[in-house]
Amino acid sequence: MPAELMVWAAGVKAPGFLAGVEGLARNRIQQVQVRANLQVEGDPHIFAVGDCASLTPDGAARPLPPTAQVANQQALHLARHFPGWLLNGGELPDFRYRDFGALISLSDYNAFGTLGKFGFFKGGFIKGRFAQLSHVLLYRRHQIQLHGLARSTLLWGAERLNGLVQPRIRLS
Repeated sequence: MPAELMVWAAGVKAPGFLAGVEGLARNRIQQVQVRANLQVEGDPHIFAVGDCASLTPDGAARPLPPTAQVANQQALHLARHFPGWLLNGGELPDFRYRDFGALISLSDYNAFGTLGKFGFFKGGFIKGRFAQLSHVLLYRRHQIQLHGLARSTLLWGAERLNGLVQPRIRLS
């Protein structure tokens, strides 16, 4: 499909249409192989980030995982450097992934997290209330980035209000 800019943003795997695109190096789950600067192997005019991109950093045994943390860092890297590449040409700097850890919440029951290699706490494992609070704060931060502070505050207030008026257990 002819277009000046195409963006694919969905899912936890590469989109199915990539299997039909000739000339793109792909892995077994149809992710496009990219160079360290996020340009597609074989075509410097195509960029891939997030779930549709497979990047194995220098010295790593495995490609980066298809997580939101990786996709967000790749998108920020490309947003920072793409305008200069587009206007001036030349080379893009290589993408450097920074592992800030991962959190998983098991509703009100528990939460677990690993601390990344960067930040105040380097490495380690967290669980319980501290991990739950960390997950909630991260979730609210994402909401603010997407919707802005005012709308996120309204969303939070609506969630609290619903929690007060709706029963904790539904029997239907």
